[in-house]
Amino acid sequence: MEELLRWLTIVHTGTAKVATVDTEIDGHKIAEGEVVMCALPAANRDPELRGDPDRLDVTRGGVGHLAFGHGIHHCLGAPLARMEMRTAFPALLRRFPGLAEVPGTAEFRSFHVIYGLTSLQVTWVKGDLVTGVHADRDLCIGAGLCVLTAGAVFDQDDDGIVVLLDEHPTDVAAVHDAVANCPAGALSISEEQAR
Repeated sequence: MEELLRWLTIVHTGTAKVATVDTEIDGHKIAEGEVVMCALPAANRDPELRGDPDRLDVTRGGVGHLAFGHGIHHCLGAPLARMEMRTAFPALLRRFPGLAEVPGTAEFRSFHVIYGLTSLQVTWVKGDLVTGVHADRDLCIGAGLCVLTAGAVFDQDDDGIVVLLDEHPTDVAAVHDAVANCPAGALSISEEQAR
């Protein structure tokens, strides 16, 4: 989820600021009285902060970003937005497990304060799906949320690192919740149509 926030950057500009003194930032002179705005997508794709910043990689661990601003300008609604995403996305996927994007149909707003989709075509495959779970022990930070959410599927070793107990769980809803809540992005799900 954090990687999606970084990659999409819903609000594209920070609040406009007026320079109160002549200053210089990274070799760029800013005169007193000039208006300055931060381009949040550029900040979130700074190659000095992460490798391959223009690629969406939901397995990227602990991704820092400015999607909700920073410091005293950090969005007060950020915790609510994160909670909504952690609740809504897994619920949607549990209700429609065969939901998938029709490739190439995503249309995004342009020249708008809030960035997002104007349309997205999807398909929905009905029928039973076989769910497979993968746990990347190298990414795991030992938070233990997966064990609390889906204890029949995940456990932790003596170092607190995730151990996968069931590669094809029956409690798919709990596994989706565990994957969505994993702060390190160490868990993933694969689904295929049952034969």
